[in-house]
Amino acid sequence: MKRTLARIAALTTLVVSSLVLAAPAHALSPGDQAADACGTGYHVQDSHEMGGANEVVAFLLYNNSTGYNCAVTVKSTGNDYYGVATGLGAGIIKSGGSWSKDDKSYKYYAGPVYVHAPGACVQFWGHATDITTTNVRELYFTSPWEFCG
Repeated sequence: MKRTLARIAALTTLVVSSLVLAAPAHALSPGDQAADACGTGYHVQDSHEMGGANEVVAFLLYNNSTGYNCAVTVKSTGNDYYGVATGLGAGIIKSGGSWSKDDKSYKYYAGPVYVHAPGACVQFWGHATDITTTNVRELYFTSPWEFCG
């Protein structure tokens, strides 16, 4: 019994040590963050940089299996306010429908918001509050109608 417990303790120490010493995962790209937010099977269809230097990006994603579109607005890890709650929004609409939006203060991303739009055109929307040492400005983007049919 003592030998079994000793083996379990040694194995546990080995596993924990290997997890602690493992190299940290690299930071996800904004597109990968958006895909993770939407869920399994989503891929980026379009994106729009807001605020320069890829700091905030609005994304439109699509899932071929389900026919759902997803919108997410992501702060990149290079954003000075990554991890700090600031105004951030994502939205989506299909032709003939009404906007679905998520627009609040977020640390990392806004959304996801979804629309099922097979055979319809969609637009996506993004919002970000850009805070500098001298002012606060609101950045907005609305895509043209796209991905019709």
